[in-house]
Amino acid sequence: MNEEFLFYWLMWVFFIIVYFFMETGRKRTLFLFWILITIITTNMFLNINGVSVSIAFLCFLLSVIIFYVTDVFSIYKMIATFPIMIGYVSLLMWKKITPIWFFMPSYFMIPILSVVVISFLLQKHYEQITAALVGISFGQLIYEMIVISYRLNNIIGEQVFFIHISITILLLIIIQFFQTCLFMILNKFRRNIV
Repeated sequence: MNEEFLFYWLMWVFFIIVYFFMETGRKRTLFLFWILITIITTNMFLNINGVSVSIAFLCFLLSVIIFYVTDVFSIYKMIATFPIMIGYVSLLMWKKITPIWFFMPSYFMIPILSVVVISFLLQKHYEQITAALVGISFGQLIYEMIVISYRLNNIIGEQVFFIHISITILLLIIIQFFQTCLFMILNKFRRNIV
């Protein structure tokens, strides 16, 4: 029950952030459409050979691929996405095998560790977000394929994934906001000194 509440709350927070803080344009409209489609299709599943696949996850994965490909191509960003993906898979496997090691809820610990890795690998905010979206999405897909192959689960695209990705992106936005504020304060302080 907490998962569903947290999922909807985070999605509407993103809707508000995109609607009020992004510049008006085609990109903003696409993001709003993407968020609303994710909210609408979250409880719809396709049954493929006994495996339930979330329509929201499929739409999200397709949108993330389009978002990643339309961005400026960089080999470094492509290579940096791989450790993000592998790190996310390993954190999920760690949670599955030994959940006692998680000293805080996985809703917060996995995104915080993912943000640390993303911040070390990439500097530009837009690249961080695209790499996080692609790395975590494909990491979730790989993890769920592994778990399904061991017959431990039969669902692809649970709400926990959307919570992880939402908190990760929200943390990246908050970090960027604080960096921008700090930069503006330091510039103002330097002008006053000179």
